Amino acid sequence: MTNTSSPSARWWTLLVALLLVAAAVRWLAWQPFRDVDTLRGDEAYYVRTARSIAAGEGHPGSFRPPLYPAAMALVLEASGDDLDAVRWAQIGLGLLLVVLVADLARRRFDERAGFVAGLAAAVQPSLVHYSHFLWSELLAATLLAATLWCLARWCQSRAMPWLIAGGLVLGATALTKEIWLYFAVVVAAWILWSSRTIETRGKAWPPRRAWISALVFVLSAAAVVLPWTVRNTRLQGAPVLISTCRWFPIAVGNLLPEDDWLLGDGRGGEERREIPAGLDELGA
Repeated sequence: MTNTSSPSARWWTLLVALLLVAAAVRWLAWQPFRDVDTLRGDEAYYVRTARSIAAGEGHPGSFRPPLYPAAMALVLEASGDDLDAVRWAQIGLGLLLVVLVADLARRRFDERAGFVAGLAAAVQPSLVHYSHFLWSELLAATLLAATLWCLARWCQSRAMPWLIAGGLVLGATALTKEIWLYFAVVVAAWILWSSRTIETRGKAWPPRRAWISALVFVLSAAAVVLPWTVRNTRLQGAPVLISTCRWFPIAVGNLLPEDDWLLGDGRGGEERREIPAGLDELGA
């Protein structure tokens, strides 16, 4: 069951209050790091890749998904290579995430639930700190929330454009964090399962319509990913869906080397992360 009522005037007041809290918390959390010019680990990789894109040299290799460094490149190009501008943009992205989470809960339950969910997103420590670290997690979380929001709108209206929009946004999410591509299969299964209880004009949905809806969602997501897959396959000479990263994040998270090659020195404008011998085969 979903809440189909329009938001009240009180809801808009609560939403503004949530945004003020979220903005203040994120700005305060950023202050201890404003004078730190060190880039570590993934930050160095993303900044280096974004600068390559902004300079017109394109995305180097296929090691990680492309959307976050591409988005960063747009901000760097517009701001004159100002990394703080990227962090300000991410604060704005964090506020959008709060709005999406709050409205999702409001649509599913009521305005009180929406406020509580929005407040949780506004002050949750990981989401707060993602705003000033140059990682892809915040963009992926926001796009995933946008996917769920589109699906919620589809649940209310059964309008195909919302389903297509959800698939397109999920495709963008996968180009930020590859693991979310497989969520398309979960959503398709959910569409087929939930269609058993869907009624339109007093009539149950025919199975054919449910299958078409599931297929439209999956194809919409695939349409976003496919051009990058073609690019990677041509570049690597072998099929590469989104990235060649594969098992590397698991190894990074559990087997940090002692010589600190992974984190690098991160100083100055020559942020680099050297890949040890053998790992260059991953397409880094």
